[in-house]
Amino acid sequence: MTTTYTNKPAEKRHARSWSAKKWAAFALAFGTAFTAAPLTPTTPASATTGTHDGSSSDKAAASCYEVKQVNPSASSGTYWLYTPQMSGPAQFYCDQETDGGGWVMIGRGREGWTESYNGTGDPNQLHQNPTGPAAFTPVQLPANTVNALLNGVKPQDLPDGMRLRRAHNARGTQWQNVYVQRPQTEQWTWAMSYGQRWGTVKFTGAGINRTAHMGGSASEMAPGITTSSVRFFANPNQGYQIGFAYGALVNFGNENSDSYIYHKRGSFGYSIPFTQVFLRPKLTQRDLNFSQIGSGSAASNRRALPNSYTMPVRWRTSEQTGTGKKNEMNTYVQAITQVGDTVFTGGDFKYVESAGGERVDQSYLAGYNVDSGELVRSFRPTFNGQIKALEALPNNRLAVGGEFTEVNGEKVDHFVILDATTGQIDRTWDVQVQRRNGAAAQVKTLLVQDGYLYIGGNFTHVKGNTSKAYAYSRGAARIKLSNGAVDWNWRPNFNGTVNGITAASDNSTVHAAGYFTELNNQRAFRLAALNGSNASNIKWEWEPSLKLNITDRIVYAFQFDVQDAGSTVWTGGADHLIANYSKNGYGRISSSISKYGGDWQDLHLSGNTIY
Repeated sequence: MTTTYTNKPAEKRHARSWSAKKWAAFALAFGTAFTAAPLTPTTPASATTGTHDGSSSDKAAASCYEVKQVNPSASSGTYWLYTPQMSGPAQFYCDQETDGGGWVMIGRGREGWTESYNGTGDPNQLHQNPTGPAAFTPVQLPANTVNALLNGVKPQDLPDGMRLRRAHNARGTQWQNVYVQRPQTEQWTWAMSYGQRWGTVKFTGAGINRTAHMGGSASEMAPGITTSSVRFFANPNQGYQIGFAYGALVNFGNENSDSYIYHKRGSFGYSIPFTQVFLRPKLTQRDLNFSQIGSGSAASNRRALPNSYTMPVRWRTSEQTGTGKKNEMNTYVQAITQVGDTVFTGGDFKYVESAGGERVDQSYLAGYNVDSGELVRSFRPTFNGQIKALEALPNNRLAVGGEFTEVNGEKVDHFVILDATTGQIDRTWDVQVQRRNGAAAQVKTLLVQDGYLYIGGNFTHVKGNTSKAYAYSRGAARIKLSNGAVDWNWRPNFNGTVNGITAASDNSTVHAAGYFTELNNQRAFRLAALNGSNASNIKWEWEPSLKLNITDRIVYAFQFDVQDAGSTVWTGGADHLIANYSKNGYGRISSSISKYGGDWQDLHLSGNTIY
């Protein structure tokens, strides 16, 4: 599906020929990110007739640097700036004192920064509240706005790099400047945690003055344990709040609303100071290359993408698990699917709670109207254990897999099919899974593909709807959607749990991920490729990036999920890696690492996009 956007022909004009009145009208009509301020701004700049000193919208400067060049006595404050990449003049805060001035503020705040491309907060707050407790809630300009201020200059080419002005004590009376070079950064991005390539990092002001040469290697911004380090990531020590934190031995500040340094009560290290972020593009009027605008470009098609932001919360799960367990294998929501107008979420939660505070004691599985987001109160099945997998079936049915042994008070081992409207057990099929050796069975993954329901997990036998006999099919099996029968021709033998399963659109190949090391008594380490007709092995010589010689690490390098994408297959799991392999020989095409983002839990293909 594509969405068409039409670029209408632009009205011909000369960029600098408009009157102040027309500029104000232009800003009101098109400036959604900034408020068009009055033509007589509250600015410390002196209004020199005929110069672009930033004192008003019709005298908008190309940069804070140009303001300082035009008026060397200009002080720090609010100025109007404009480049051809901007939709109209807008107001920004300029630091005209540090190192000769000319710095534009693009972000500020204490804890709670984001790595989102779109930034956060109201951009006008940057110049209205540049510092002080009223500025502690982070505001970051959208990356598009920052790039427009640079007017084609790449962040990697800024001689002064990025400057961080950080509070060095809780009272805000001592400050530190950090100058950071960002090599290999052609467009602005707020994604600055780990794995970045950093150049020289220089610390001046309060604390230790030092210069670190990062050598352009992939690392944190400025590793260290003191105030001469910068740790920009969601640290658990500070409640997973992102900020330009100090090192592991820094315990300044507190949680008070007036403290210039945030430090979570009871935590150790990584205090987060109030920080202002500046850039200094040295643009002047002669750099802007104003020319008459042409007739516009032809219409173009842009790929439709989902919204990056969530809708307002109507309901959420409890912060307590239904089982009482607290670990990475007992998370609140582990499976999502949709049947008709209802979106179902399954996992390990004790109850659900509305935005208004209403609590409904419904554990493990709940349904919500896809349009309103409201809880479907008529759907109230009961379980005695967590849910690992959900899948929509034909005829308004919902397949459920997990670690439960009772559903609606009846004995049901780990797999059940429900009526998606009433929540009652659907009796159309009698499909059962068993594990006849060792611990209890688990169903961890479900998939409907081209006439089959695939089931994966930790089990040894499966019974279908057309026979009382149990088929030996260890770790994975498939059921025919036509009659609920086990496919006796497709019965693999995994020696460990299958966490994820995927199949080609025509079932010609099937791929699995999990804790196993063998398939059909042949080596298949954590990932396996199977023939779609008989479950025989397809050679896939995959090796983990880190090899351990510890025999009792039975889950080492495990894989959580796998996703067929046509000619390739994606995998995700331990070691924080996601990778893409060609199905023609299974050579690796690409891989990425999430570092402190954790292991990859689930993969989903929609169109040509992997989620």
